[in-house]
Amino acid sequence: MNVAFLVGWAFNVAASANLPALVLVLFWKRATRQGITAAISVGLLSSVVWLLLSEPAYKNVYGLATPGVVPFSQLPVSWPRSACQTAVNVGDADCHPQFPYGYGLGYPTLFHIGKLDQTAGPAGGCTN
Repeated sequence: MNVAFLVGWAFNVAASANLPALVLVLFWKRATRQGITAAISVGLLSSVVWLLLSEPAYKNVYGLATPGVVPFSQLPVSWPRSACQTAVNVGDADCHPQFPYGYGLGYPTLFHIGKLDQTAGPAGGCTN
């Protein structure tokens, strides 16, 4: 890893920890020491966790191959086309999900997703 990459991480963590506290102090008259401490803690923790679960961390810090599904970037399940659709698993008869398993950021192939169906379902609910 180069110095610029590490400096970027440092600024990311510093900004995530300090910005919420600064906004609270400047714009909220009832800010307390406990609130500021909580803002700094949550910002710091969320930023560090996000960085440690990122794809560059897997490659450059841990020395591991990128896992099949990078956390927070790809769907872990198929997404049905409508609320009435029950066949969403690959291999099910009439399985045509709106977004297939693994769809999302970093997916190696491109999908063309047409216009989403916005028609209302049956008045009494699903009939299947």
